[in-house]
Amino acid sequence: MARTPDGNLVRCLVEGFEGFHIQMTALDGPGGLACGNPIYGTGRPISLSAGPHLRGRLMDGMGCPPDGPTAVLGESFYPTMQPQGQRLSLFSFKRRFQSGLRCVDTLMPLAAGQRVLLQSEATSPGLTSKTLAMMARYSSASVIVFGLVGTTRRRLGDLLASLEPDARKKSSIFAAPSDRDAGERYHCVYAATAAAEYFRDQGEDVLLIVDCLRAWQEAYLELSLQIPQPSRVSLEGVPLSRLVERAGPRPQGSITAVYSVRGPVGSLNRSLEELADGRICLTGEMEGMGVYPPVDILKSHSRASQQFLSPRQLRMISSFQWVMRYYQRNRQLIQVGALFKGLSEHSDRALDKVERCWSFLRQGVNEPSCEEEDLRRLAQCIN
Repeated sequence: MARTPDGNLVRCLVEGFEGFHIQMTALDGPGGLACGNPIYGTGRPISLSAGPHLRGRLMDGMGCPPDGPTAVLGESFYPTMQPQGQRLSLFSFKRRFQSGLRCVDTLMPLAAGQRVLLQSEATSPGLTSKTLAMMARYSSASVIVFGLVGTTRRRLGDLLASLEPDARKKSSIFAAPSDRDAGERYHCVYAATAAAEYFRDQGEDVLLIVDCLRAWQEAYLELSLQIPQPSRVSLEGVPLSRLVERAGPRPQGSITAVYSVRGPVGSLNRSLEELADGRICLTGEMEGMGVYPPVDILKSHSRASQQFLSPRQLRMISSFQWVMRYYQRNRQLIQVGALFKGLSEHSDRALDKVERCWSFLRQGVNEPSCEEEDLRRLAQCIN
């Protein structure tokens, strides 16, 4: 902690040492700080006051409720930034996780504890928010933790309004809007992850939703300008891998994490794809076809899906993907009338089924997914 001349305390994070000088980043912003201000050690790493009170609460990026940091005391403190040297623990996926999205649960099912990249276009932030809200409403998770970084206050209000009372009661929302200090925006994701770890240790199946990592990267770069470390130019490498590896299944619970990245494919997307166990791709092209949620199943995948699918289901999914891939390759010919029924056996088979496949992908906002019903509809699409 650093004390400003007017007596205010500023939370700081020690980054390194240079001789007898401490290099720190001000999580509450550098406003009011000057050389010679007194520094106080807290005696413990930056921690989240965790407890049942986090359910149904809206917290800021530092893990404090709107009515002050001491409004509610938790039953334990969880370090938000885990130290190095943790015990090596290995895990594998054993249980299926229902995301609430029909196309995902049927065509590329997820596992409890899986880490998923949700990739979308920068021009459609609203679609990302609606899709995440839909997952929060209909997923099989017992607790949902949001880490919202760099969002606008309007979109934050829309997200809260879209959550039904039952979903809101089991949600813990950490938000650092775009007008907050870089330190709070950077710390928000860590606070949300610490809250998810607390609930996982209580035996809960947690859905951790982080939106979005690109805004987190921008906050990281802003903080790096406070100290002379020119090598800190991106989030790839250690910081990102440490964050992602904190999610996953444990014997007493699980954290299924969805990390949203908006914008063109770049180094951040590629780094996260290497660490993640799957990808859900939202595209404006699917939105233009009237598909909601606009998941492009040909660009999406789940590395855990094979162990939850029977041979019959795999054959149905393969047939479904063949129809959609055939349509995508020949869409322009179909639209101008150059490809029609009667030309070949392949075109007849695809054109007979494509409308049923499009109908299967369309899911209403108030329409939860049901595994048995969805499998029956999938069989009707390809038969």
